[in-house]
Amino acid sequence: MLIRTSSVLEFVEISWSVIFASVIITTIFFVFILGLGIKAQRRKPTTGIEGFAGESGDVVETLKPEGVVRVNGELWNAESLSGTIEKGTRIRVVKINGLKLLVEPFTISKE
Repeated sequence: MLIRTSSVLEFVEISWSVIFASVIITTIFFVFILGLGIKAQRRKPTTGIEGFAGESGDVVETLKPEGVVRVNGELWNAESLSGTIEKGTRIRVVKINGLKLLVEPFTISKE
């Protein structure tokens, strides 16, 4: 009744401009949402074991090679991969082994 041109109710029909505008707006909306979904899938994990790799923190208790570090405001048992690290030194988390962080001194690369 709304689209058939042979309808008795000639004044009740959808205009072509409304159809085109609806299709264009819906297409733009779904392309935008699809783009956000793909972007979210490609992001680095921010939680769990995978999210800790690359985080930085401070040494609370000298690592010889084991000690305590603070990462994201939490105290963790840690093991140094590069020997002794003094208290107060910035560190970077390389990976997690159980409940122990494997760390190395934080260095800024000049790339």
